[in-house]
Amino acid sequence: MKSQNQWPVIDQASGTRLWIIPVTAGPRRAYRLHPGHAGFVLCHVILWFHGSIEKINEGIWDEWGWSVRNVSGSTTTVSNHASGTAADVNATKHPLGVAHTFTKAGQYAKIRARLFFYAGVIRAGTQYHNRKDEMHWEINVTPESGRVRKLAARLAGTPRGKRIIAANPGYRPAVVYAPGDRPLYRGNAGPDVVFVQRRVGADVDGDYGPKTEEKVRVWKRANAVRQPGMTPDGHVGKITWQALGVKVKYR
Repeated sequence: MKSQNQWPVIDQASGTRLWIIPVTAGPRRAYRLHPGHAGFVLCHVILWFHGSIEKINEGIWDEWGWSVRNVSGSTTTVSNHASGTAADVNATKHPLGVAHTFTKAGQYAKIRARLFFYAGVIRAGTQYHNRKDEMHWEINVTPESGRVRKLAARLAGTPRGKRIIAANPGYRPAVVYAPGDRPLYRGNAGPDVVFVQRRVGADVDGDYGPKTEEKVRVWKRANAVRQPGMTPDGHVGKITWQALGVKVKYR
């Protein structure tokens, strides 16, 4: 069984992780969420919300995470809470179905900007077109897309990401590769891909897709970068890294 966003439903609490949200003052809050990168990304959202929109640790505990159930009002659609890929923040302040619950100037603009920062991986209930759910934040991409892992790798190096990792030592962060740490092929993603895309004139999105592969092939041909006797390909190996002026750090 899968939730609305196509993540597998987690049947038992033992399949989730109790994530500590490392607020700097006052009582800490914890969310039971997906145990992997999806949970980490949601924690990053929650910690940002605490620092930029509203405190989450004042008043009653109304922060909700994993729960095996359907979407409220539906008899067929499984909620993203069931896969641990959704979280409700300050739920009693932002009731389901009520719009305009954020009353301070600039809060909605900050939320829209933050959703852009999360590159479409996160969806907020403030953006719903029909019934608003302004307490609600969820993963908005499938697990097969790889976008959650890519975002988690980027967030792991941020100050908030580092605090979350320190507070949740059982979590293994997504690996962040620097230029020269590994060879690059179609399907790779990360800051090392961004470096190569900038150097070869490809569109910069951090994903090593067919367009980046072709740009690398053209760049290698123009710069005579190839194995002796071989036609330039679209991969970045040791010779290509060296031609890009990068020290190779793998064997």
